[in-house]
Amino acid sequence: MTRNTILDYLPLINHQIIVHEALLEYHRKADAMLKVLFKANIADDAISTIHDYLWGLSDNIAQAKRLNQGLLNDLTKIMRLAESSKRNPKGDCHHAYC
Repeated sequence: MTRNTILDYLPLINHQIIVHEALLEYHRKADAMLKVLFKANIADDAISTIHDYLWGLSDNIAQAKRLNQGLLNDLTKIMRLAESSKRNPKGDCHHAYC
């Protein structure tokens, strides 16, 4: 792989790192919230407090899922573009899934 080719991928790699750091942060928050919940004596808490806590946890997980789905969609688009550029002049594709 030439240096120019590697440099062409740097923006994509940087974007991947940023998105994965954000995704990791959502997972850390969800993990911390679950640990606190499991250690808590929820019998002493009001049902509304527990509901709000679980709602926050659910929202955190939903945000992580949306971020992950967006990332997968972007990567799928990139793969389609890369595959279409690999087609030979006859329009054939070199891969079985084209």
